[in-house]
Amino acid sequence: GRGCLDASSLQLVVEADGSRRLPFVVMAVRGRVEYLDQETQQWKRLESGQTLFEGTAIQTQAGTSLTLYSEGHGSLTAGADTFFALGSARRRGDRFDIDVELRSGRIVARVAPGDARFRITTSRGEYSLAEGSSGSVASGSRGDEVAVATGSFSAEMSDGSQRTLGQREALRFVGSGESMESAPLGDSATAFAEIAVHVNTLGNAAGDGPTEMDLELERRRLQDLIWWGMNRL
Repeated sequence: GRGCLDASSLQLVVEADGSRRLPFVVMAVRGRVEYLDQETQQWKRLESGQTLFEGTAIQTQAGTSLTLYSEGHGSLTAGADTFFALGSARRRGDRFDIDVELRSGRIVARVAPGDARFRITTSRGEYSLAEGSSGSVASGSRGDEVAVATGSFSAEMSDGSQRTLGQREALRFVGSGESMESAPLGDSATAFAEIAVHVNTLGNAAGDGPTEMDLELERRRLQDLIWWGMNRL
């Protein structure tokens, strides 16, 4: 339930170094998805077309999902029962840095080609997507499940160990603290199917992206396609 989630413990990164904040547009929402309003500290319902910035905590519920898009930088879909926060989301010159802190649930992400860093952090490790990559990270009581559809992920675990996952590779990381183990993910078909839905419906949106004039039309198209794709899984 919402009462057990402590958004204040998410170690959100907010910097004041003159870098530009990257906006994320809510491209598609299925069901009721909520975000924590930083001014009122109240949970509010997210609406399609809304713009979010770093420091925002978000949660989905059973049977719901959310797709966020940052034009020319990257995109992500949060599946059902997912609690996460947008940490650092900044552009520094020609480089952009996006950090997502995942407390529980699953996030599918795609990062644009170029000088990019897109990192998903859990209690067990940090998973960085190489430029032009797509994949998913899920975190829960059974461990972290990481699947790479295209490109590669680098994993740095809480025990200090490191590993690179290549294309079409899927692993489960279990343990905590100074004792982490990994094994092939037995049921990776669902993870790869969810990644395919995200990538196929967004098309090349993680690259050049739509212009401001057709953003609303693109958002409606994506919402319809994502709804259709998720219902077919």
